[in-house]
Amino acid sequence: MTKPDSIQWLPWSPEAFALAQGSHKPMRIRIGTAACRIYPAGSTATRLTERYFVPVQVDSEALPHVADLYCRAAAILTGSRSLPLEVFTDEQGRPFFAAGNLREVELAGLLSGIALHRSSDPHAYAHTADLVEQ
Repeated sequence: MTKPDSIQWLPWSPEAFALAQGSHKPMRIRIGTAACRIYPAGSTATRLTERYFVPVQVDSEALPHVADLYCRAAAILTGSRSLPLEVFTDEQGRPFFAAGNLREVELAGLLSGIALHRSSDPHAYAHTADLVEQ
């Protein structure tokens, strides 16, 4: 039996942004319904999220305006705005990458790549975020 998701997802809030800014970590924003895919406790994706990202959960039914904002950004980045959605943002919440429903191994590779790239260049995704923001 799969253990429940052990990530301490933060709600969409000023506190989540303050934590991202204070820790200089990008945000991993998961957008969908409460029934979205859960990755098992101790999985690689869970460990990477906890170490390198500020995890934020947005319930698209409870906060449709927030979900729509990031769905529009995903459409710019990927050409698709379907849910569930993983959006990666800088500390200010500016999106620089988005992906649809990912299997654990795909998500782990993505998280690892973003973390590695940002560790070598903390402003690596600023240009993309600037383009999406326009």
